[in-house]
Amino acid sequence: MQTVHVISVVGYGLSEDNEKYWTVRNSWGHQYGEDGFVRVCRGVNNLNIEADCSWATPLDTWTEGVKHVTTDEEKTDPLNDYTVYDMPQPDYFNGTDSQTNSFMPMNGGCRVEKAIFKNGEVHTTPRSWEMISNEDLPANVDWRNMNGKNYLSW
Repeated sequence: MQTVHVISVVGYGLSEDNEKYWTVRNSWGHQYGEDGFVRVCRGVNNLNIEADCSWATPLDTWTEGVKHVTTDEEKTDPLNDYTVYDMPQPDYFNGTDSQTNSFMPMNGGCRVEKAIFKNGEVHTTPRSWEMISNEDLPANVDWRNMNGKNYLSW
């Protein structure tokens, strides 16, 4: 089997009918499901969610500013995709090379200094600042208890 989609299990609960479910965050945006989340039946291995579950434990590299240094073994790994990018990928230093050799030059491609739309911008969804004012934002956020819901997993 090959992984074709990745989700995050962020919690669990009981439905109105006392049915157990996992709370799952999907990557398809807030338009999908229940504001970007879905409920998956819990305890019956629905979608193989209980038999084939992987997780990661984050390594704190930000407190001390520790940066990863790519090893020779990582650089020469046979699973690296050499068809699109050179491995290891080159370093780009914007502004140190000539304009034509710099990363994402301004003389073509899809990058422009300022995008101007002939008939103005079209917004199909409200912007965040149009939906919630600064005064209505909470002073603190604790994802372990958001209105009685825990959005973090063990």
